[in-house]
Amino acid sequence: MSKSRRVTPQFLRDHPLPRPEREGDKKQRGRVLVIAGSVEMPGAAYLAGVGALRAGAGTLRIATCRSSSARIGVALPEARVFGCRETRGGGIDPGDCAKLIELAETATAVLIG
Repeated sequence: MSKSRRVTPQFLRDHPLPRPEREGDKKQRGRVLVIAGSVEMPGAAYLAGVGALRAGAGTLRIATCRSSSARIGVALPEARVFGCRETRGGGIDPGDCAKLIELAETATAVLIG
């Protein structure tokens, strides 16, 4: 079982995010795929995407519900946004699983939530 740690300002100072090299390009900084959001909570995909960019992601792709995808694309123009089919409950349709797996295969990191 892993040990829990409290995230304090001192912990963050002791564990800084890696600094990208000045000579590097966005491909060297990693490709993040965010699979998140729902009809009722489109902000989840947006906030996860912003967090990935702030952490230093080189490229960002977001897979979210089709009805929210255009708004997220406008809010995060640096991201490539994929609109997925939606379930009756407003979530991402599992029928788009093959598409999501294909996107994940080329990602450095995948966030699902």
